[in-house]
Amino acid sequence: MMPKILRLLHSIPTADSWTRLIRFRTFLRCSWFPGILEVEPWIRAGSAIELGAPVTERAGPMLQSRVVERALESLTAIVNLSTGITDPRDRASAVQLFEILRNGGERFTPEEVKAWLVGKGGWKAIHAQEVTEVAQKVLERRRLKSGTHRWRPDILNIWRVEAQEERNTSQEKTS
Repeated sequence: MMPKILRLLHSIPTADSWTRLIRFRTFLRCSWFPGILEVEPWIRAGSAIELGAPVTERAGPMLQSRVVERALESLTAIVNLSTGITDPRDRASAVQLFEILRNGGERFTPEEVKAWLVGKGGWKAIHAQEVTEVAQKVLERRRLKSGTHRWRPDILNIWRVEAQEERNTSQEKTS
């Protein structure tokens, strides 16, 4: 199957237009086009290949941590994806999730979170951006309303066990 190629991006993409661009896997970045450097979230979310880019610069895994991936899968499972985190309970779940990860020493960046949510989680980019903003505020240790605790007290350990089991399975398949 031939990869779809984005011929020309006529304007700087909005947050929601990233969702429509995911279907393209190959692109040519024109450095003279103002704002085109903002394609990084799309590159990571869609695992796109930049034509002419050295192999070392091509997108790697979306997340540094499989534990963070398990956490985002859990968040995706409980949030209504058509509304994102507009419901206060969903927003509180996102705040608590990132606080749990941060306090547990798990490393993540808001950009990675957005790329995963759009690329693998099935979120609309506009809703993923809202989650990204929450993640950034949590990393900055800003006080956010989080309501009553919505996650099990041992949820971080559960995510870690699941991540380790996946790692072990991956290693067995490559051996």
